[in-house]
Amino acid sequence: PLPEGRGLPVASVEDLIVMKLLAMRSQDQQDLANLVNLADIDWAYVEHWAGIWQVSDKLEFFRPPVTEHKER
Repeated sequence: PLPEGRGLPVASVEDLIVMKLLAMRSQDQQDLANLVNLADIDWAYVEHWAGIWQVSDKLEFFRPPVTEHKER
């Protein structure tokens, strides 16, 4: 058990995306297809770490297209 007042560290969605790009097993690919559609992903963070880990090419395959929202 954790001491009182201490949280359990967990990976962010962004970190999880990068880790799954690194592993790229069948289940990871299925997970990525779902994860990339979540709202509020910090894509700049994901792109930064994908570049460092040299998996940017894999990210391009899974990342949804960027759409611009126009105000009416």
